[in-house]
Amino acid sequence: GRSGVRCYNDAMAVGVAAGRKLRSIVCLTVLVLAARAAPAVAAEAPSVGDHAPALELVDLGGTALKVNWGEGTPAATVIYFFDPQSSDCLLEMSLLDGLFRRARDYGLAVYAVEAKGRQPAEVSRSMERYCSVYGDPAFPVLPDPSYRAGRTYGVAAVPVTFVSGELPRP
Repeated sequence: GRSGVRCYNDAMAVGVAAGRKLRSIVCLTVLVLAARAAPAVAAEAPSVGDHAPALELVDLGGTALKVNWGEGTPAATVIYFFDPQSSDCLLEMSLLDGLFRRARDYGLAVYAVEAKGRQPAEVSRSMERYCSVYGDPAFPVLPDPSYRAGRTYGVAAVPVTFVSGELPRP
């Protein structure tokens, strides 16, 4: 269902040719998410089909955001847990940013949650590296200094991506 959560571990290999329909891009992107041998999600993480847990975090600009699912929420939501000091995570974030820029008008929401429990100032400094290479991400970056979101989703290693919902056909 719309509120069911799907979890994908590791890197997105987005090799989509220009001109494909948006739904095909999203489906292909989701299908090519690859899993690593080491589990990135602990046993208490939401399972496929579970209701996606709500999150309340503050972005790097100080704006409080509530990420939840239900009426009046985006058609599809991606929560990306990452380490801003990992080159692999930053590369994957750039791929998500490209997808988000193409699909946000169709109801896609993306949230990048720092999953190492760092303070906002440290996350902001780490994101400077990302911005110098890829530019500012079009979606919010959310520090999780108490690691509450990471625990809620059972994140044991990064990167890990959760997807909830579906995009409507354009």
